[in-house]
Amino acid sequence: MKRATLAVMTAAIALLAPSPSSAAVPRGKAAAAARPDKIPMKRTLSALELPMGERISRLRHQGPQGYENLVGIMFDEKAEMDVRWKAVTAAGRLGGKEARPEIDRALKHEVWYMRNAGLVAARSMDRDIAIQAARSLLSDKALVVRSSAAEALADLGDRSSTDLLWRKLNAPENFKGGQSLFVRIKIAEALARLEKPGREAKFIGLLTDRDEALHAPAIQALERLTKKSVGPVDGQLHERRAAWIKWWKEKRG
Repeated sequence: MKRATLAVMTAAIALLAPSPSSAAVPRGKAAAAARPDKIPMKRTLSALELPMGERISRLRHQGPQGYENLVGIMFDEKAEMDVRWKAVTAAGRLGGKEARPEIDRALKHEVWYMRNAGLVAARSMDRDIAIQAARSLLSDKALVVRSSAAEALADLGDRSSTDLLWRKLNAPENFKGGQSLFVRIKIAEALARLEKPGREAKFIGLLTDRDEALHAPAIQALERLTKKSVGPVDGQLHERRAAWIKWWKEKRG
């Protein structure tokens, strides 16, 4: 068994420490009770079918053997997508930082949904680990994974990633046949939430982008950064866009 898996199993045993009601159990009996029984794979698979809260509780009570089963499910190429997804995300919740070797393996997996699930798992483990993963996945070959990465950086409040997000906004892989792809909206929305005052010019520039879907997050960013509402509040998007461009020109003189 790998050293990393043993570390996770040790953490899982710690989670099974006696409750106050059983604290008086003699050490010998307590130790015997803590020894992992052989958990059938079928039982671990059944736990994955439960709602999230109950799923994690049931898996936690399966101890180290249950976690070992979980890792087996994660990398079982014959398992269904939704089952493997649940296994990856559950491993992150159960093992925390100790599950990093398995989650790192998922993040580098050749199958896109494993990388996506790895990002979800990382977010439940540790903020810094999740940010590192999301930054890397902004360059992923799968569109849906890149979109998830941009959304993750916004949710994690990673303001230090704004320069990277601006670069990725216009990266060649985020266009197809000259047409803007959906991931650019996610990136613009992340920038609207993360960018700091003094970067208003970038969002004014975004208002000139050919992809009109980027104009709404650009206006949201300008309103947040300037604490102003420019143009008709109930006006159509193109009217508000024009008002902001005019405001910027007048401001610049």
